[in-house]
Amino acid sequence: MSFASFGISQNTQNLQGAGTNFYKHLYGTIFNASSRGAMDALVYISTVRENDYVLEALQARGYSYTVATDWTDFDTKLASGNYGLAVAFVQTGQTYPSLIGLQSFINTGGKVIFDDYNRNEDGYASLFEASYTGNLNFTSMTIIDPTLLNGLSNPVEIHNPEPSGWGIYSMGMTTIGAGEVLATFPSVKGDRSEQAAIIKGNGGNTIILGYLSDTPFDLNPAKGTNNRQILFQNVLGSLDQPPVPVSPWALVFGIFLIAVFMVIRYKRNLA
Repeated sequence: MSFASFGISQNTQNLQGAGTNFYKHLYGTIFNASSRGAMDALVYISTVRENDYVLEALQARGYSYTVATDWTDFDTKLASGNYGLAVAFVQTGQTYPSLIGLQSFINTGGKVIFDDYNRNEDGYASLFEASYTGNLNFTSMTIIDPTLLNGLSNPVEIHNPEPSGWGIYSMGMTTIGAGEVLATFPSVKGDRSEQAAIIKGNGGNTIILGYLSDTPFDLNPAKGTNNRQILFQNVLGSLDQPPVPVSPWALVFGIFLIAVFMVIRYKRNLA
């Protein structure tokens, strides 16, 4: 799908007279960002209907954060080198963060969580080792990665927020390159492609979501049920996981096995 073929934007389809942008009053917010580093997040989410609990999840995971005012501000701040994590959600309109800026950030070890209701194949999806299947608006998601399932039950409900909701609120994906599927949508009749809902890529440093940030449900904080925040905390936890270190003894044992194999092969060649 080309960028030019998206047609009418979600912004004009669904936002006129249909409630306010929850994030409007949060643009420019800074939380505890006195020192910059791996646990400092830069956030820009173009629009949500309801609280998506992204900021609460960041705080619960020990992150400081800065909420950019728009994509231009996001690009400028991301280029500063002050942040370890970027949360970039394209959920209305057809404006984007800089693709070159995101690529540079990832190449230098930065971690990114991304979503895009436009399903832009012009570099953005592939940057996150994903491609879109064209299937839309799934209402449930099955988590297959144990890290993401902590505190949740399968499947996770995906819903279209009221009052009028989104035209597009979940988007099926498939992996490219070394992308790893962490959650799936139900299969689609007549389509054999996988319907990934969450994909981890770039050596574990990026995650692309196939749903908008305010669509995971069961949301009832008064009763202690807030799957939306728990799920995003788990997504953050998946990115926070360091690579599994190789034990020195395992390394020595591996070298020993290679040496044994070479000796046996040498003796066979002499026979």
